[in-house]
Amino acid sequence: MNESMNFGSGQENQEEEDNARCADYLERHPTPVFVQLESSPDFESLVADFEKKHSLDELLEIGQLSAGLFGMFSKDRDVPEETIEWLVSALSPEDAQRYRARTSAKQDLKPIVEALKSHSSGREAYMKLSRAVGMISGNEVVHDR
Repeated sequence: MNESMNFGSGQENQEEEDNARCADYLERHPTPVFVQLESSPDFESLVADFEKKHSLDELLEIGQLSAGLFGMFSKDRDVPEETIEWLVSALSPEDAQRYRARTSAKQDLKPIVEALKSHSSGREAYMKLSRAVGMISGNEVVHDR
């Protein structure tokens, strides 16, 4: 019977010791600088600017691609800007709007990606925006990767 009472007392002592060790550790190790930078207004303003400029709902609606739009997305890296404008003019008005919206949003993600290198908590915000832009897979834009 005494053993069970000692066991309970030992468990309480262990918990107190653990709490004291944690408090001591936190006192000796202040918050690292990179954690303090996570709320940097620069990163937050990049995300806010992106969301003001681009409609996430509109980007998320881009799904199944026409053959022309798929061709544009799959080859636009290798084509000069003036040729791209000419090719976009050959798309339907809806496809041209989708192309311009996604291409502009994709370009505007680049500074956010750069800022992520020093803001680890920004990953969630970036993933939200990146999913809205989506990835080309086959002949559609996939928003769940």
